[in-house]
Amino acid sequence: MSILQTADGSNTYISKVFGETYHSRHGALQESLHVFIEHGLHRFRSEFPDLQEIRIFEMGLGTGLNALLSATLPSELYLKTKLYYTSVEKFPLSPEEAQGMSFEKHIEDPEASTIFHQVHQSDWGEWINLREGFFFQKLKRDFFDQQLKDQHIIFYDAFAPAAQSELWTQEACELLFEMLAPHGIMTTYCAQGQFKRNLKAAGFEVEALPGPPGKREMTLGRKR
Repeated sequence: MSILQTADGSNTYISKVFGETYHSRHGALQESLHVFIEHGLHRFRSEFPDLQEIRIFEMGLGTGLNALLSATLPSELYLKTKLYYTSVEKFPLSPEEAQGMSFEKHIEDPEASTIFHQVHQSDWGEWINLREGFFFQKLKRDFFDQQLKDQHIIFYDAFAPAAQSELWTQEACELLFEMLAPHGIMTTYCAQGQFKRNLKAAGFEVEALPGPPGKREMTLGRKR
């Protein structure tokens, strides 16, 4: 696959299956930090600071950037809150392809390279302890074939509706709603009007938020 350097200096791939980039051309790192860390994990934790456990589901492991960023947050996050992170991927990169991203050079954490390696080298379907307080598993399966429940946060990082239309339908939104625990949130870079209508029809409260560089809006869905 072709490596593309994005506007913030971090890399992404152009998918050989879908012909789409895995991350924004305007900045892979900035997009993930803005959409999934700031408006996903940080927002939820600030609203529920006393939770002893947070469960995160990611649709689309892709390059592993979102998992890496979540696992390399300041260690204070894990002092009283354990994170359980599950990622589903139907079309995984090989470990060799993943290492070509070189994300660790953008992250000031001495364990970043080791963590990123473990994300892609770990066995499918097995929980691993990436670092103290952070547990990770990846599942090689179709989104519609998993039956996870009581997730607190969903990182919805599928390819865009033009490439994976089935993952932005009302059926998909209903499954997302069923997966979330009460008060859980779903965050995504996508701001398509039909997708937001599908979320509302599935039961979500929908909020349009300022998007990352290069995008006017992103979407947050909440289950009350």
